[in-house]
Amino acid sequence: MRYRPGCLTGLEDELPKLPAYPVFSLIIPVHDSADFAGRLFDSIPVRDDLEVIVIDDRSTLEQAKDTRAALEARGFPHRQWLPNQQRPGPGGARNTGLDHARGRWIVFADSDDYFTAAFPAALDTYADAPCDMVLFRPGTAPNPAGRSRTADQERIFDAGDVNVVGFNTNTVWGRFARRDLIERGCLRFHETMVSEDVAFAVSCFANARTPVLDAAVIYLKTIREGSLMEHPYTMAEQLTQASAMVEKAAIQRRAAPRDILPTVVPPGRWLLARAWRTHGWRGLSRMAPRVIGRGLYLSREKNLTRVRLALGIRRVWERGRA
Repeated sequence: MRYRPGCLTGLEDELPKLPAYPVFSLIIPVHDSADFAGRLFDSIPVRDDLEVIVIDDRSTLEQAKDTRAALEARGFPHRQWLPNQQRPGPGGARNTGLDHARGRWIVFADSDDYFTAAFPAALDTYADAPCDMVLFRPGTAPNPAGRSRTADQERIFDAGDVNVVGFNTNTVWGRFARRDLIERGCLRFHETMVSEDVAFAVSCFANARTPVLDAAVIYLKTIREGSLMEHPYTMAEQLTQASAMVEKAAIQRRAAPRDILPTVVPPGRWLLARAWRTHGWRGLSRMAPRVIGRGLYLSREKNLTRVRLALGIRRVWERGRA
C-alpha cells in the first residue's frame, strides 16, 4: 500500500524518531591515547545537542580498540569514530573532523586534556548566542611539578581586550567558533606535526565578526611526558614552527586593528613576515641576520629561541645551496 503525505495518522509513534540535530561538534584527534582519553570522555557531558567526533590518527590496533571502547561506553547520542589514514598528524585529523562536523558551533580538544565542571554551563549559555566566537580563560591542570603551560596566555587574557587576546592566541582549545565562520573563510589546518594550529587560530579570529571573552575556565591543559608539546623538536619541526610564526605575523599585520599592532606584532616579526611573503625562504634568510642582530625581534613568547635557531639553520642551508 502506498501512503500519501498526511495519511500516517496513528502510525507516527511506531516510526523511528531521528535524534535532535547537534548544536555543538567537539573534534578530538587521538593517537595511542587509550591511557588518558577516558578521562577526557568522562569530562564531556552526555547531551542531545553535543556531537563528539573522534579521529584516530594511525594508532596501533590495540590502542585504537581500547580508545573506541571508552568512547562507546560513555554513550554519547551523537558520536563518530573516524580513521585518519590519508591525512596524518593532528592538523590532518582535525580537518577530517571539520569535514564531518554537523553542529553550528565547533569545539576542539586534545586527547590528553580535559574539560572542567564549567563546560556544561558554557554550552547552555552560548547555544543560541548571537556571537560567532567565544574565547575562554585558559588554565593548566594541577601537576606534581607545579608548572603552568598557560601562564603567558592567562596574563594576556587578563588585559581584557578581545583583540589582544584573539590575535595573540596560537591554539584552538578553550574556544567556541561558529562553523559558518570557518566555512566562510575556507579555513583548514596545516597538515604538519607541529604548529599546525597557529595560522588557523589567528585566521579564525581575524574572520570573526562578533567575538567575545568569557572568564570561565572550561578546559585544562595537561603536562605529559611524551606529548608533542614536550618532546625536543627536530630541525624540520623547528623550521615548521618558524614559518608558522612568520605566517601568523603576516595575518596579524593584515587584520589586527592598528591601535593594538605594537602589542601583537613586534617590529622584527613584521619585517620577517614581509620578507617571507615577497621572497619566501630566501628573503627570510637574508632578513633574519639584520632583525636578530639589531634586536628587533621583540617577543614575550617562550619559543623565541627555537625560531632564532630555525632561522639560523635555514640561513646556513640557503648559503650552502647558493
